[in-house]
Amino acid sequence: MSEPKRSRLLLATLGIVCTASLVVVSVCRLGLPLTLYTWVVVTLCAASGATLALNGKRRFMIFPATLVVCMYLAIPGPFQIIPLVEKWSLFDDVGGRSGWAITPGLKYGSNGPNTAILESYVGRLEPNWWYQAPHSPYIRDGNERVQSRNVIRYEYFPQILEMLPDDAARKTVIKALTDTENRLRVHQGLLLACLHDLKYPAGTDRNSWWLHHKEFFKSEHDPIVAASLTQGWLENIDRVYPDGEVPFTIMSQCRAVRYQQQGSWGGHYDFGDAFMKLEFGEREVDARSHGLVGNIIWWPERQTQMPQNKAVNRSTHSRGN
Repeated sequence: MSEPKRSRLLLATLGIVCTASLVVVSVCRLGLPLTLYTWVVVTLCAASGATLALNGKRRFMIFPATLVVCMYLAIPGPFQIIPLVEKWSLFDDVGGRSGWAITPGLKYGSNGPNTAILESYVGRLEPNWWYQAPHSPYIRDGNERVQSRNVIRYEYFPQILEMLPDDAARKTVIKALTDTENRLRVHQGLLLACLHDLKYPAGTDRNSWWLHHKEFFKSEHDPIVAASLTQGWLENIDRVYPDGEVPFTIMSQCRAVRYQQQGSWGGHYDFGDAFMKLEFGEREVDARSHGLVGNIIWWPERQTQMPQNKAVNRSTHSRGN
């Protein structure tokens, strides 16, 4: 090999090492590419360092530009000051995965803390990706506040599973929480948060608790039935905590429930519509479902078994909503 060719090969290798290293940093920080388009862009950027071997002045124009693009992939945050350059967090409300989307439409993602656990009970869970929140100095809100708070995404979820009596119960709960058409799953998250923080009331254990509540962990696709079953839940949480601070675990789920009941972004609109009509007496409740509400074990025992804390501050303008 001639000396000029050897020099160009060394330059190409050095350039690819630089750009590929930045792409590796990008994948480590943001996750694996989620789309074919993202894979193509990432691969081209990794190989773009070969432009360092170009002849003449072109290398001094093209190679620095490729470095800037690769730096953007690796550390997109500082580039958000440029108008129209955006970064959004992503979440998967089926497998509990998390990810990022950056301009121009690149999407990355990775498994969440409970993805492996979920799939060990119900098999492969295909992701259902949502845009969760913008990370831009020019956008102050736009956060999704319903499905993003699904308890399958939290690190305490395995503790909840341990509180259920057996694998059959765990599988039932997981199937309900990962069904995107289940109009009950937001309220089911609240019920599980109560189990996590309030534990079993005196005289009950995991088996008796499940017998009282297993009817609440079906996948319900009918908004009227679901709305009838969940009437008054937030008011009962207020009665459980009349004088003190509500634990974050329950507070977070209460806020998700409120947005769901309003049919807000992320929630099921038909459920919100049904819930409000039942609230204002414009529709008849489903009698069987409404009759089950009293079975929630904390409601009738709240005065003697629950800590005496103050009302839930569920204002949508509160800090951390």
